[in-house]
Amino acid sequence: MKRKISIFILIWLLGLYFRPMDSISDVQSSQRIEQAKVCFENYVKALKSGDEEKAKEYWNKEEKERYKNYDWRLKDMAFKKINLQRLNYKIKKVEERDEYVVLQVDWYYPGDSLSVQKDIRYFIWEDGKMVGANPIFVFTKDWLKKESKHFVYHFKTDKDKPDQKLLDKMDRFYEKTVSFLDVDYQDKIDYFRCDSAAEVGMLFNMEKSLARCDMINGVVVGIQDFVPHEVVHVISFKILPPEEKRLPEVYLNEGLAYYLGGSTFFSFDTLLSWTKVKISEDPKISLDTLILRPEKYEGNESAALMSSLVKFLIENYGLDKFRELYSLGKTYDRRKETLENIYGETIERLDKKWKHFVLSRH
Repeated sequence: MKRKISIFILIWLLGLYFRPMDSISDVQSSQRIEQAKVCFENYVKALKSGDEEKAKEYWNKEEKERYKNYDWRLKDMAFKKINLQRLNYKIKKVEERDEYVVLQVDWYYPGDSLSVQKDIRYFIWEDGKMVGANPIFVFTKDWLKKESKHFVYHFKTDKDKPDQKLLDKMDRFYEKTVSFLDVDYQDKIDYFRCDSAAEVGMLFNMEKSLARCDMINGVVVGIQDFVPHEVVHVISFKILPPEEKRLPEVYLNEGLAYYLGGSTFFSFDTLLSWTKVKISEDPKISLDTLILRPEKYEGNESAALMSSLVKFLIENYGLDKFRELYSLGKTYDRRKETLENIYGETIERLDKKWKHFVLSRH
């Protein structure tokens, strides 16, 4: 009797093992993990060989169709000028959840023990195999959405559904910003409404934040119904030359977003008032420091100073010169010289004019 039961159990197990794998629930845990590892290995091989079409086979369909730069972590490498062809990688940790597998990956150059980028990579089950996905896709795949003329608004439940008044407001801001910056922006922006700062960070695989955006792919995530600041980041990216993998200077990028969109909780007028007080009280405020080491100024102080500088440059010298400066992207150790060359003024002269401009505001 025991022998018959054992044979029955063996046949049943074999039947499960050889069953067609139509969903992730049909696949054993170890198989999902191993398939995720193999998927990533093949994906990297295809990228290193320059076979973009082959690489696409290892990514989910929806993101490939929606975003030109579908792998956001790979996109980050390109904009950081990291040479993927020379990189090696190590899988440091593997985690499994009900619907996905996570690989923690360190990238490094041969002979260098320091990693140049640390990735958390997600893999989901699609069409009988594991494929890559961005965390925002993994965690929001069951969210609802409502489209306007210029936005695809993503939300969790019916109670979070945006009303038409909000969507109309967002569309008007979009059109106003596109017109002001004189850019050609045709795509709809994906806007994700989150419940918490931790959730915003989770969708980007980063620390918690009130709002974030992916400028290149046109995605905004925030805890508020609408965050104009992040929308400015997305639209203003179109000022930069396409296909040249440039990122804007921080003081210009943030300054413009604060100037046109305010901050999460403060308007630009409030920021300008703070700048006026700061400049009048602190003689150490320096334009040279602001453009070379903007991180020295923190929080609202930084936002106020950068936004007032952008307002000064645009209103005193015109949008064309500002666009020229912005479109150069990061010039690193040539920031000062670049600013002086475009505006035809020494940094000291620009510093005085900027401060006078701010202090004369009513």
